[in-house]
Amino acid sequence: MTRLKAKDPNFRGFDILTEAEIKNDEIIMRKLAIKYGKYLLLPDTDIAIVNHAFEEPWKSEILAIISCKTSLRERIAQACYWKLKLVSSDVTRSIRVFLATTDNDEDFIIMNNARRESFNGKSRNRIIAEHELDGIYILREDFREEWESTKVKRYGRIFNDLSKIYRETEKKII
Repeated sequence: MTRLKAKDPNFRGFDILTEAEIKNDEIIMRKLAIKYGKYLLLPDTDIAIVNHAFEEPWKSEILAIISCKTSLRERIAQACYWKLKLVSSDVTRSIRVFLATTDNDEDFIIMNNARRESFNGKSRNRIIAEHELDGIYILREDFREEWESTKVKRYGRIFNDLSKIYRETEKKII
């Protein structure tokens, strides 16, 4: 991230925050929180991608959150749940939700075999994640290019996608 900021001053406000950093930034925390009656709860957020407006902090925008998982199983439903909760509020509607995973359970590998229930080689978890989430990034050396889709990609592609999102946001602000 530092290299990107040094190369291109247009990325000055582009920031990556950990869960702890989010909790220490009251403005970002409030912009991400989901209201449950009188409570404000943060979604499962390992990383937040933020466009910081340093001069006017309340104009800062959360571009995306990334949930990092090694093994999915029921956790895919957690990521999808948070996406649906974010979309249901005008305040958080524009926040994208991404999943970064090592895919230890091979949910995103396309294979036609009897080992698991599949639809055209796609697992149930992959179908749900592709439909509900904004992107899924796979951290596996053996994840083939032909298994990629517009939403399921090898991890290295996340950087181009985040740069594109940031540039789109900057155009809206100008």
